[in-house]
Amino acid sequence: MCPFTPDFFKHAILFARRSRGNACPVNLLPDDSVLEVKRKIHTRLVPLKLALIGTHGVGKTTLAYETCSLLKKAHYNVELVTEVARQSPFPVNAATTLEGQLWILHAQIAAELDASRRAPHVICDRSVLDNYCYLVNKFGRQ
Repeated sequence: MCPFTPDFFKHAILFARRSRGNACPVNLLPDDSVLEVKRKIHTRLVPLKLALIGTHGVGKTTLAYETCSLLKKAHYNVELVTEVARQSPFPVNAATTLEGQLWILHAQIAAELDASRRAPHVICDRSVLDNYCYLVNKFGRQ
């Protein structure tokens, strides 16, 4: 049975909002989007990768850690892929370079593949899609 039930998501999102205080927006995701994600995940019977994407400071990391914690407490085998940009040896954000963005993109791909080898369920704080969007936004399509 899939661990991602509607109650599970409700608890994880409420925890993330509480732990971030007023800094977290009231609508982490629009309610209809949350319900759609819950429905899709709850009906999946295969291993799942859940990637959290969004702007800075909205609670992605908090939600990722809480989601993994809840799943592990329920005895599910789950891996967390943290935001790889935090370990980048290159400048990030406004000072980023093409090499830096390529390093982040490739490191994210490797981290997600490695995590999926170790566990059937993977939670990603950021995703390859995020990394690719940052690359294209800053340097155009290569």
